[in-house]
This record gives sequence, C-alpha cells and structure tokens, in this order.
Amino acid sequence: MLGLIFQLGLIFGERVVLDLRPQLSPKFLLLSEVFLHYDSHSRKMEPRVSWMEKVGKEDPNYWVRNTQMARDTEEASRGDLETLRLRYNQSKSLHTWQRMYGCELRADGSRGGFDQYGYDGRTFLTFDKETLTWVAPDPQAQITKRKWDALPQDNHRDKSYLEEECIEWLERYLSYRNETLQSTGEHQGPGWTFLLYGWISCTHSDPLGSLVCSLLALKRILPLPSQHLSRMREVQFGSYCGQPLT
Repeated sequence: MLGLIFQLGLIFGERVVLDLRPQLSPKFLLLSEVFLHYDSHSRKMEPRVSWMEKVGKEDPNYWVRNTQMARDTEEASRGDLETLRLRYNQSKSLHTWQRMYGCELRADGSRGGFDQYGYDGRTFLTFDKETLTWVAPDPQAQITKRKWDALPQDNHRDKSYLEEECIEWLERYLSYRNETLQSTGEHQGPGWTFLLYGWISCTHSDPLGSLVCSLLALKRILPLPSQHLSRMREVQFGSYCGQPLT
C-alpha cells in the first residue's frame, strides 16, 4: 500500500520550526495556508484556495501533468527506498527516505536554491549547484554521488530548475495570490524574502516484508526576513522527479 500526500502552502512570520523526525510529517509553526493538495486516495491534484484555480485557466494541463508527476515520484521513491535498505544491509523495519528542494527570491533581488536528500533522519546527499556535484557524507551515499556526478547533464538540469523554473513558479504563485490580496484590500509588506520548497517523505514500516510507503510532498512559499533564512536552511534534508539511485 502506498500513501501519497502533496500540498503547497503559504507561511507568514519571522520564524519557522520544522520537526523532521521520520515518523512525523513536517510541522510548520505560525500562520500557514495550504493552496494545493494531492493524496493517494483521491489520486488527484486539487487546489485548496480560490486563487490557485487561475493556474488551470492559464495552463490547462497543469493538474493532469502534476498529478502524473506525483504518481511517478511515488513509484520512484519506493524503488529508491528499497535500494537504500539493501545498500545499508538493513531489515524491512522502519526506514525513511526524504528529499527537500527549494528556491529563494530575496528582498534584494538575488536568488538561491538547494536540493538535499536524507535517509533515516540523516543527510544522504546535498547538491552543490556551484560545482555541479553532489556532497556525500558516507560510503553508501558515495555510490550514488559517483553515479550522479557522472551525468553532468542531469546536474546542469537540476541547477537550471532551481535557478530558473522554480523561481518562475514562485513568481507565478505570488502573482496569483497578490491579485487576490489586492481585490480584498490586503497587501504584502515590503522587504520580504520568499522561499518556495518541496518536501517528499517515503517510509517503509512493515516488518513482515511488504512495503508501506507514505510520500509527503510540500511546496511552501515563506515570506521570511532574510536574516532568518539561515535558520530555515539548518534542516537536514528533504519535487520534481529526480534521478534514480540504482
């Protein structure tokens, strides 16, 4: 049985606290607004706020395309988790495979991006988009690092996504929301840095041998003062579909 939840949301405030224990979904403190949702029961990507309905009018294939991407990611994550279990010579007990990626649109106009993977609560791989290589902390992760570093075109594509396409979607989501704010007389104060990030978590928890995989993907737009982003980036790990581990 596979369970998949996909959400996008907005969070406002000067501090965000994440609880990344494998058995829990990420927890966000302060005000939040989920604007997109997918789960494996409905098998359908759906808007949760009125301003997200506009995306379907501008991009008729948006919902179908992203629903299929979520399903593909679910299957890929299940395979990746089994690969890691075998690589670490572990039993079929509780194991968690996680990915987090994101892009930043800062108040001063500069941009940033990151892509990280984690296994069982520890950092597995971190993408260095300046050198176009992956940083691996242990021998098992080195296996994947060597494979991915041998595919520079894929690393270039990852960098391009983080610095271009991700930013484009961030700006688009912000424009949809700002139009709604203007129509209601609200406004977003100046001087904010916005962060859009995705979260995926796949957990194998059946000791009898069957794979139970829960995939949680979250994309958030966070208007945070720049000085607090470093705190946000201290999380260990965390889409669009990435490269397979095998």
